[in-house]
Amino acid sequence: MMTNEKQEIIRNSASYKLVHAIALWMDRRLLDPLIGLVLPGFGDALTSVLAVPYLYLSIVKLKSIPLTLAIICNILLDVLIGIIPYIGVVGDVFKRAFTRNAALIKGYVEGDKAIMQEIDRKAVGMAFLIVILCGLIYAMVLAAVKIVEWICSFF
Repeated sequence: MMTNEKQEIIRNSASYKLVHAIALWMDRRLLDPLIGLVLPGFGDALTSVLAVPYLYLSIVKLKSIPLTLAIICNILLDVLIGIIPYIGVVGDVFKRAFTRNAALIKGYVEGDKAIMQEIDRKAVGMAFLIVILCGLIYAMVLAAVKIVEWICSFF
């Protein structure tokens, strides 16, 4: 558990404030599903770049591998759901990965025992899930390329 001074330093950091601003705009104000609607299949790949501040906080500032694994898992699950055109938009409305990751970071910083135990308990499983999600995302992208090639072969 971190000291009150370190908690305050992290809470006042630009990256911590940015994480919560991203969660507000992308999930609560529904910018993530809107981008997915405008750019079907590609919106979540683009918005996953906004996960960098979350990863920076978990890796550099908090130095927590289990928290980082949880964040990566949430990001990849969001990408996998969002990569499906139009269906992914509905998933983005309900999944809210940015808000979930912000809550994990906030709970970790504040020393919320329930969140810290959840993160630690699921760490190994999340490592395996990350590998599976990467494989599924690769398969989805490969399938999309094959479908586009097949459609283009008619012209």
